[in-house]
Amino acid sequence: MNEIHAQLFDLVRHALDNIVYDKVLTEEEKLYVIARENGVSGLIYTILDKDKIGPKTYTRFQKDYYRFQTKDIIQQETISEISSICNEAEIKHIFLKGAYLKRIYPQSYMRAMGDIDMLVQKKDQEKIHQLMIEHNFKNPINSASHECFTKGKNVFIEIHPQIDLHFAQAHKDVLNQVWEEASCVSGFEYYLSIEHNLLYLLSHLSKHLQSSGIGLRQILDIGILLNKYEIEIDEKKMKGLLDNTGLELFMQNMAWLNKRYFNFISGDMFLVNFHEDESFYNELTSFILASGIHGKADDFNRAIPAITKVSLKNDTVKKSKMKYLFSVLFLKYEDMAPTRPYLQKCPVLLPFAWVARWFKLVFMQTRRSITKIKALKVNQDVLNKQLDLYKRLGLTEK
Repeated sequence: MNEIHAQLFDLVRHALDNIVYDKVLTEEEKLYVIARENGVSGLIYTILDKDKIGPKTYTRFQKDYYRFQTKDIIQQETISEISSICNEAEIKHIFLKGAYLKRIYPQSYMRAMGDIDMLVQKKDQEKIHQLMIEHNFKNPINSASHECFTKGKNVFIEIHPQIDLHFAQAHKDVLNQVWEEASCVSGFEYYLSIEHNLLYLLSHLSKHLQSSGIGLRQILDIGILLNKYEIEIDEKKMKGLLDNTGLELFMQNMAWLNKRYFNFISGDMFLVNFHEDESFYNELTSFILASGIHGKADDFNRAIPAITKVSLKNDTVKKSKMKYLFSVLFLKYEDMAPTRPYLQKCPVLLPFAWVARWFKLVFMQTRRSITKIKALKVNQDVLNKQLDLYKRLGLTEK
C-alpha cells in the first residue's frame, strides 16, 4: 500500500482513540493535502507530536482543527434551533447524514459537514418553509429534491420532503418507507431505524460515486455507524434491504475497507464468504483518496464517475461520453423547474429553458464550460478500467 495512505489511516485511528501519534510523518505536505481533501484534516492536530512534524504543516493541521471546532459549534446551535422550531410546531423531523452522525463520533467536531440535512413529511413542507422564513432563515434557492435555507454566511440547511430524488429507483422504493419504522428521540424529533440509516448512507455513497466521487470521511461514516450499533442490527432485515436494493456487495466492500483502514472490529456479519483481493483494495483506495469529498480533490476529473454511471446503465463504455453530454445539455424537467418558476406554470417551455441555459453556459460561464468539455477527453481504456472498478465495488443498475 502507498506509505502516505497507510500513515493517514493510522493518524485517523489514533485521533478516534485519542492516542498521541509519535512517529515521523512521511511526505507531510502531501499527507496534509490528502487529509484535507478527504475531510479528516481537522481530526489530526490534537494527536500530533509537535517535535516530529514541520512547523508549517503543524500550523495547517492546527488551523483546520480550529475551523472544524468553530463550524461545529455554529452548526450544533443551528440544529438545536431548527429542532426547537419543529418541536414547537409539532412537525416530525429526522436529521440525516452529518447532522446525525456528529452525535456518534467520539467528538462532534470530528464529523465535519457542509449542509445540515433534515427530512420532514411532505404534508409539513409548506409549514416548515414558512416557519424557517419567520425565524430569519433565507431561502435563496430550491431544487427538485429539497429546499435550501441559509443563516448568516456559513450555515446551509437542506430540508427534504422525501428521500433524495436522485437515488436509484430501487433505493427510493425502500427508503421512502422510513417513517414507518422511525423512532421518537424527544418531542417531534425522530431517528431512522439503524437498518434504514445504514441503507441511507450506502445509497448516498452510491449516488455520489456515480456522479462525482467520495472521500475517506464518507467511508469512515459507515464504520462509525457499524462500530456503534452493529449488535442492534437485525441481520435478517438488513440482508433483505440489501437484497432489495442490490447493495449487498457494496456493503461488503464498505465493511471491508473500514476493517482495513481503521481496524474496526465491526462489520463481520457482512463479510461472510467475502473474497479479499489485495490488488483491488489498492486500486480502490487510490481512487477514493484521489477523488476526495464529493470528488472535489484538486486534480480529480469528476466527469469520469458521471460517465461511468452511463456505462453501468448500458454495460459498455461505447458512446458513454456522448450520452453523458446529452444528459447534461438536456436536463430533465424536474431538475430545471425548481429554479425556473415559469416552467412550473408552463412545462411546455422546457426547450426554451434549455436554450437559455446554453446561452448562459456559453457566454456567461465560458471558462467553466470549457473546463467541463475538456474533462470529457478521457480515453476508453480509463473508462473501461473505471467500469470494472465500479462493478467489482458492487455498483450496478438494479
